[in-house]
Amino acid sequence: MTTFISMCLVVNRVVEAHTTIRTRMPEAGYYLQNISKDNVLRVPTSLPSLCIRKDRSIAEITAIAPNLSGLIVILSSIASKGSVDVLGGSLVKILDGRLLVSLFLDYTDSGLSPEVIEHSLGAMGVVESISVNGALAKGIAVNSHMFPLLMGDKRAIIFAADYFCDMMDHLREKLGPAANTLLYDMGEKYGETFARQTKKETGLSGEEVVKLALAEIQASGWCVSENYQADLGKMFWRVNVKELFECSKRRADEGVNRSHFFRGFLAGLFRVAFGLTSVSCIETLCQANMSDSCEFAIWV
Repeated sequence: MTTFISMCLVVNRVVEAHTTIRTRMPEAGYYLQNISKDNVLRVPTSLPSLCIRKDRSIAEITAIAPNLSGLIVILSSIASKGSVDVLGGSLVKILDGRLLVSLFLDYTDSGLSPEVIEHSLGAMGVVESISVNGALAKGIAVNSHMFPLLMGDKRAIIFAADYFCDMMDHLREKLGPAANTLLYDMGEKYGETFARQTKKETGLSGEEVVKLALAEIQASGWCVSENYQADLGKMFWRVNVKELFECSKRRADEGVNRSHFFRGFLAGLFRVAFGLTSVSCIETLCQANMSDSCEFAIWV
């Protein structure tokens, strides 16, 4: 079984939607203490793109059906085979209204082959097409249809948060303190773009845009939004988050804050959301610097 943390970067709009799961047991460190708060569950969620189960026989099954009932029949048939284990998958509606399901199966103990599974399910006649793709290597299968990936209606890409942190560390090695300024500027530009597009698409402004942004970045795997405080009379705000991707590696020996990209994102977000000329944002607490969370103060 497999663990990973991922982040999504929006790059562009596309027309058609597909989704992605990676089946590993999440490490204990990713189960936040506040996994359930105010009746909202926050749990590690993987995207069905890659499945790794060492020394097991696994395959990806993809089926297209005109309606949900056909897919339910297929799923019921798989479930009836007690020795075939469903590891994860996705269900999406494609442009013409048909439904596409992609599942990762472990058939090690079934005595069946991918070809036999495909033939037995296809013979039921309840789906338009079905295919079973065998493993690329022993115990490793990849979702064959998943592209492009969308967050909402915008195309997104995924890579592990630790890789992103490694790239940021490389920038600091090459550029020194200037790297943090560059990361802040990149975050600020993204925050501005996010707020501008959100205002255009939804007609929202001010706090509504900010609250929507904090909810969406949590759904995108950036962090868990813990607390948001606003004093609109003084134009002063506080944002508190946990497990921010920039701080996924603790560095207690450095004694410095690390959330420069996210700090810039908040500055750009608040400036455009509230139609301000300039906004200041500092990080008062940082989880990479042994705090329990990252806290930001934003003001005009």
